[in-house]
Amino acid sequence: MSARLAGIALLAAAVTYVVPATPAAAACGQGWSDRSSRTAVVTGAGVRYRTGPHTSCTAYGQVNRGVTAYLDCATGGDTVNGIAVWWHARFSTGGSGFISAAYLSPWVPYTTENC
Repeated sequence: MSARLAGIALLAAAVTYVVPATPAAAACGQGWSDRSSRTAVVTGAGVRYRTGPHTSCTAYGQVNRGVTAYLDCATGGDTVNGIAVWWHARFSTGGSGFISAAYLSPWVPYTTENC
């Protein structure tokens, strides 16, 4: 009997526990598609654009006030300055990623242009 218990204990020690990713972490690699022909202008200085619509997602880079953002599609994400809309955008200075709509003018809500 003790050999059987020792075998069960070894088996239990070998089990790997998988911790599911948080919704925010899972969304950091979110896909996108070019569904919009809208443009906007970045309103802040040094605004980060990210791998997903959350402030915890890795920043690809940053853009400054006045840069044109070619908007691809929108999704919900972390709330920034009271706004939970994020756009995937390509920037006139190069680079692309998700940027909070709180830093875009005109403020662009999304309807059918969801990522």
